[in-house]
Amino acid sequence: MTRLPTIGRRGLLAGLLAAPLLPRPAAAGDWQPDRPIRVFRGFAPGSMGDAVMHRIADGLAPRLGQPVVIESRAGAGGNIAMDALAKSAPDGHTLALSPMGPVVTNPILMGARMPYDAERAFTPLFRISEQPLVAIVHASVPATGADFIAWLRRNPDTAFGSVGIGSTHHLVGATLSHTLGLHLRHVPYRGSSLAMTDLVAGRIPLSFDVLGGAAGAIRDGQVQAVAVTTERRSPLFPDVPTFAEIGLPQVTTSSWFGLFAPAGLPPDVARRLTDALNAVIREPVFVEWLTGLGATPVGGDSAAFSAFLTAERIRWRALIEAAGITRD
Repeated sequence: MTRLPTIGRRGLLAGLLAAPLLPRPAAAGDWQPDRPIRVFRGFAPGSMGDAVMHRIADGLAPRLGQPVVIESRAGAGGNIAMDALAKSAPDGHTLALSPMGPVVTNPILMGARMPYDAERAFTPLFRISEQPLVAIVHASVPATGADFIAWLRRNPDTAFGSVGIGSTHHLVGATLSHTLGLHLRHVPYRGSSLAMTDLVAGRIPLSFDVLGGAAGAIRDGQVQAVAVTTERRSPLFPDVPTFAEIGLPQVTTSSWFGLFAPAGLPPDVARRLTDALNAVIREPVFVEWLTGLGATPVGGDSAAFSAFLTAERIRWRALIEAAGITRD
């Protein structure tokens, strides 16, 4: 996976616009949708993933000549949406937006209880974006690295919030707990806004969120940022250190979203969709908007996304087994 360097917004924008992921012009024989395209969304409305998908839908519709309709299929940690996709026809008219959980970690945690085979039921199309997660704490909790770790050691059963079991947010908290030899208690929520509400109110002392989603509360002083999970600091909050900088390099990852189609999608349909999707995320207005949220567009094609998913499954299975993480 190619990571963009930590640079200013103008430099980032210029670099992205010069990148080689250019759309291939549609030829006369290329596949064209003949009815609206549905995109299943497996999590609560109002989240960053929801906002990103709406922006992509707005850019995708004119390129494909059909409306792109986002349908909520929330529940079961995103599995309901992906199960609906697995049962759909592989004709390019039904897609699903997914973070890591439903396609990487839920299958590891649930095993035979999964309603679909995540490695065989889908055609991975396109990774939209990635961004840091951030550890955020209530105002009563020390937020500087050494003081935060010392506080955790004094409170080894501290509760932390996430957007659900098997999410990247959950696994970052579990990695932190395992690395320090603690027993942090996971409190799953049905959306980041619900976790943030409880964090601000002091009902939980610690939570993990995507940096863009937590940015407003951090700026307003409602919560404190401890560290980000990426290898480099984010330009959005350059004063917030990385976990590696506070002595915890094991807590290094990023949050991502991808688009999937059912298994058996014809290659020409996949190519037509990914060409259009790459064009959307390279638009200057979209790049500017996304980087303003602390995220980075990724793009690529089905083969690149499939290889990325394979590496993610290997990585997180090793952690889940080592840390003894379960879905219960």
